[in-house]
Amino acid sequence: MQLFKKYTALLLAIALLFTCSCAGTFSADNSELKVGVDAIKGNFNPFFFNESDSLIMDQMFESVQRKGAANKLENVCGSITYEYLGDGRMKYTVSINDDVRFSDGSYATIDDILFYYGVLADATYKGTFSGWYSNGIEGILEYYYDDADYAAALEDIEYEANEKYSLENIDLDDYAHYLEQTLIEGAFVAGEDVAPDGGTWKEYCSELGYAEEYAKLGKTPSDEKLLSLIAQIEAKEHYTRYNPYAWWYEKLVDEYIESNYADGIDVEYISGISKISNHSCTIIYNSIDVNTISLINPVIIPKSVYGVGYVKGNAGAIELNEYTVGSGAYAYDEYDEGKSELTLARNDFYYGDAAGFSNLRFVDLKGADKIKSVMNGKVDVVETQATESIISDITDAGLRYSLSDCNYYNSITFNTEKVSMNVRRGLMSLANCVGEAKAQIGSYYTAVNRPMSLKFGEYPENSTVYFPYDTAAATEFFAKDGYTKQGTALADENGEPLVLEACICADEQDALYAVMLGFKAALNAAGVTMNITCVDEQAYNNSLKNADADLWCGRVYDGDTSDKYSAYHSSSPSNYSRIDADSLDVLLENVRSEADYGTRQALTEQMLDYVMLLAVELPLYQQKTVTVFNTNVIKTESVDYDAHPQGCRYILGTLESAK
Repeated sequence: MQLFKKYTALLLAIALLFTCSCAGTFSADNSELKVGVDAIKGNFNPFFFNESDSLIMDQMFESVQRKGAANKLENVCGSITYEYLGDGRMKYTVSINDDVRFSDGSYATIDDILFYYGVLADATYKGTFSGWYSNGIEGILEYYYDDADYAAALEDIEYEANEKYSLENIDLDDYAHYLEQTLIEGAFVAGEDVAPDGGTWKEYCSELGYAEEYAKLGKTPSDEKLLSLIAQIEAKEHYTRYNPYAWWYEKLVDEYIESNYADGIDVEYISGISKISNHSCTIIYNSIDVNTISLINPVIIPKSVYGVGYVKGNAGAIELNEYTVGSGAYAYDEYDEGKSELTLARNDFYYGDAAGFSNLRFVDLKGADKIKSVMNGKVDVVETQATESIISDITDAGLRYSLSDCNYYNSITFNTEKVSMNVRRGLMSLANCVGEAKAQIGSYYTAVNRPMSLKFGEYPENSTVYFPYDTAAATEFFAKDGYTKQGTALADENGEPLVLEACICADEQDALYAVMLGFKAALNAAGVTMNITCVDEQAYNNSLKNADADLWCGRVYDGDTSDKYSAYHSSSPSNYSRIDADSLDVLLENVRSEADYGTRQALTEQMLDYVMLLAVELPLYQQKTVTVFNTNVIKTESVDYDAHPQGCRYILGTLESAK
């Protein structure tokens, strides 16, 4: 689901803007490659960029390692090695090559890496990589909270929050204040008169018996007054619907941190990170975690540029930096906000091979047809989802293309608190979704039999469908929970029909919607009613968090690693299926803490099989990404027939001009 996108940004290289003093560091030829993107957000600060600009950022800045085959990190301009310390801890050595230079000609050193780590661990940092501080490095929490005795302080805060703000103890005003501050947990949208049930707020108030109170707000109540009233109503009528404790707890923690930073910095360094030389440092982790290397894989950002004016506790100073120096194959040249176009210039100090084009121009296509944009010369390179019709159009136009797996798979996740295991198994036995996918997409997809991206090396080879299409088996599963065919409907012993609410992150033009319609038809034939609601990404994420559907259908994005702990562990706040199984928890913990790749592969297969046995998730299919090249502009020989597993992300610099 979309939630799995949270840490993918840590592996993305990021962009920096140039000062005027950098003029003259770029080659003077005029070859230009135009790259089409879905949007350009316009913030190119390496600590605060929007994740949708990650393709752009990758051209302007390097990290020590990049993802390659099997979604595994590979050395690029340095290395990350590790060793066991024998007491459950791990020591990592992060090194950068001594020939890595920034676009102003200066050389990168380990001080730039230490600067990067320090910013991400600063509690005042609220940018792209927020949350990095919780990664298990020794001493990082002392640094983050700026208190060597932070653990005791957090215990006191937890006690205070429970005494004042738990559902059992919170008073009405504190509850209403929390609801106002969170806009009724996102249900209240300023300027929109739409209540959660689809009616107006006036109707909502009237139905709950507060018509008079609403009338007192006036004919056209302000957002502020209306929000205040709704918060009071919800606090009285629906106090078990929300979670004020979590919000108040975080507020108390924020106040604690703010006071620690305000009275002077007490913890100046992260004790687990030590500088060894000008090009290497060590990092001590207090446990073994498969995610560690991806989390500490640093982006090489010049401290000399971004460190100006920055001290711990003042991360806002970094956000103000508008002119930057990068270490990627290209560097910032000009941004035309009106046209929504960004121009990058070749960085002649780049440590690797010189980029083939002197300039890259990123063009915001604003929803325009991507293939036609290549045909008419608006752009020269673009990526999109592959379908039979799109490949046909590309072929007819004589364009060059390459294919790679998308960085997500489509899947159905069940709400295990609302739908029993036998019913889930019955539903899975009625799914023939891959056949529907083929009708929509053609051959440009792969069936996914286990809930993991095919791009990970840990994806089990030779896996088969766990619950193959079998109406008889479905009938048996339903019967185990008392559901039998009564007339045309499947109903329980009380005559209550089996009705499911499905939330899908798609619109009615998406292939995924058509796939779900096919699933709905199969369920309907068996007597099961499934109501489908199509929503956007934000509403989808809200539905996952609020557990207000029986099942969800959407994309599961690749994370930094194949670790599925956050998706299924009973203690994870991102376990939106709400599965709670001790044996599964143990498997997830073992996978996460296994450093040996071969052993981890075997454990991952066991874990995924168990997820399927519990019928937690029904993986569907993984589409292909097609990268399209205009060979009138791009030298044909520079386009590899074999697509990079990460798409065009790392090949733009290798493309050469046809002129």
